[in-house]
Amino acid sequence: MKKYGDNLVCVRFRYDPETNLRLKTVELVVERKDWTPPQPLFTNVTLVPLRIKATDMAIRNKAKAAGGRWNPDKLLWYVSYGQVVNRP
Repeated sequence: MKKYGDNLVCVRFRYDPETNLRLKTVELVVERKDWTPPQPLFTNVTLVPLRIKATDMAIRNKAKAAGGRWNPDKLLWYVSYGQVVNRP
């Protein structure tokens, strides 16, 4: 902290057993500027396709419990994005 102050993000130590060296690495902030996040691609109610193996009954049951629907033409499950990322 003395050397890098608020620009210090992380300190890591790496150990090399062949040379018996400990390496200290740092992650630093080199730029700060305003940023506006992009609009999300999906809302919580957008249906997203999931490929679930027919033999994976546990995941299929979770998809069903989350309100997912099977599309036999596309061989995909469709579940709302909010359920997939666990956001109601």
